[in-house]
Amino acid sequence: TIAPSPTMRLAGNKSSGKAECFKVDYRSLGQRRVYAWYCRPKRTGRSPGIVINPWYGLGQVEAPLYIAEMGYAVLAYQGRGYEVDLSSYPPDNSSYMTLGITDPKGYVYREMVAHALRSLDFLASRPEVDQARSGMIGPSQGGGLTLIAAALDPRVKAAAADFPFLTGIPEALPVATYPYQEVRDYLAKDPGQQAVVAATLAYFDTANFAARITVPVFITAGLKDNVCPAEGIRAAYEKIPAKDKELQVFPLSGHSDDNALRWWNAFAFLNKHLHPEIQN
Repeated sequence: TIAPSPTMRLAGNKSSGKAECFKVDYRSLGQRRVYAWYCRPKRTGRSPGIVINPWYGLGQVEAPLYIAEMGYAVLAYQGRGYEVDLSSYPPDNSSYMTLGITDPKGYVYREMVAHALRSLDFLASRPEVDQARSGMIGPSQGGGLTLIAAALDPRVKAAAADFPFLTGIPEALPVATYPYQEVRDYLAKDPGQQAVVAATLAYFDTANFAARITVPVFITAGLKDNVCPAEGIRAAYEKIPAKDKELQVFPLSGHSDDNALRWWNAFAFLNKHLHPEIQN
């Protein structure tokens, strides 16, 4: 067992009259430290907790002050084990989909799923967080991690996955653009690894976790998304047995279109289930 050993340091320049932000870090898989912003409302009583899972290649992480001002205790972490506010990031922060891809135990996404689950450990350690009202949200890669965590960890009480990556991988891999292109380039150089790579990716395909998702879940898909194709997202959605689930389809949206609308629609769903206006 790896002890999280978290540290917290107040970031006064990121705080406001309604909420305060902290720089935090904690240990995850392989003793790697994860760096994050943690922001919470300035009020007595307990607030719902929420984790923001990062998209692929995210470097600097924005302190989620505005979400804390909504009433959430919110954690937003850097997915590759780097500080949240570096001026630049190394190449392995933006191109990593094939790291360890021939072995599920050594694959980069095993580490990243562990980071998502460890973020729930951090929220669970905070006395100001109402554990009965913890949720997750994420765009693209963060959406995929959100669905996997919702399937694996009962501490996730509601989930929102925006244009989720890692969803319907066998269908997406031949046609989707970056970062799936990294895998196609890898296999072009070593085609004999196709079966091994497919087996590894299957361990991290949200479609293979969907049947275990029973909590309220909100998912979006864009019919013009060539990064996370809607067909795979819809197929995974159909496997989810949750009674309260919603798939919102954007017919004219590519991967980066209507970001603000998608984000706030996801929060409208989470607000309905996690009630950030309530402190107890």
